[in-house]
Amino acid sequence: MESTFLASHRTNNYLPLTVRLLPLVPSPTPALSTTYQEALTRFPLSYQQVIGTYHILIDNDIELARHLRDGTTLDAYCDVTVKEAKVAHSYTVRAPDDNNDLCIHGSAITPGHPETLCSLRPEHFGLFAIAIHLVIICEFHDIQASSNSYVHVVIHIDNKAVRQRSPTGIPNNMKGTSRVCPDYDVWSETMKILHRLPITVAIEHVKGHQADTLYSQFRVRGPLLRHAHSNEQCDEWAAVCRDTNEHQYTTHVFPASRAALVISNYVITTSPHKAVISAITTPKIKAYILKKTGPQSSIPSTGAPMSDI
Repeated sequence: MESTFLASHRTNNYLPLTVRLLPLVPSPTPALSTTYQEALTRFPLSYQQVIGTYHILIDNDIELARHLRDGTTLDAYCDVTVKEAKVAHSYTVRAPDDNNDLCIHGSAITPGHPETLCSLRPEHFGLFAIAIHLVIICEFHDIQASSNSYVHVVIHIDNKAVRQRSPTGIPNNMKGTSRVCPDYDVWSETMKILHRLPITVAIEHVKGHQADTLYSQFRVRGPLLRHAHSNEQCDEWAAVCRDTNEHQYTTHVFPASRAALVISNYVITTSPHKAVISAITTPKIKAYILKKTGPQSSIPSTGAPMSDI
């Protein structure tokens, strides 16, 4: 469904503002697959954008599944990088021995228009990627809910805002129509995935960029403690992904999202009010509004509108 405001006005077949109402569908469950990789490809495009390029265990992740069954706590990490309007995230799920051949790690360009991306979004994408992999491990290996009280997986993240958001879910004051929480879609989708897991997941804060701190004080970048080292690894993987891939502007909407604001074919994932104001203050749209409503019209202003929207 398209919004009626400005929807009827097309210049050179260009629809400036669209609100898409989407059918509510449940979060996907991977169908029975013969390999871990096949299970991942059964997820929708929005999930595959989050997962990106990944390295899978040489034993098809049996080692991680064995640890979950045996009661050994796994550690997971994620981090992001932002440079020159390119954003990337990376993640890893690791066994206690930290053998890179017996872990999952991956990275991806965080999709979206650079001028509308909130800095929290790639952080959420890293956390969400870990959650998707945990779903695959549990369902692929038929790991059932355990009566044990121990924590099966600890996710270490250096962003305190995401750490504080995740365990509590989305506050009621952010669910109403008067206030739209930035990156509500990926936050909500991540919570749905985490809550359906048959295992217990904890999210802890790890101080980021400890190698930089160490270098500024002692002119060395290591060695670092285990959690700090893994956080630095994720930062390095994200930087490689950012530098070797083109930015992805197309954002696929998550399955459980009931509506999406799309402006100039870009899905707006944060500050929709500002994005709409910015869209209607572009020269073309402003001229159209003034032509239709008269020179006395009051058009809100946010300064310079987004260049490509």
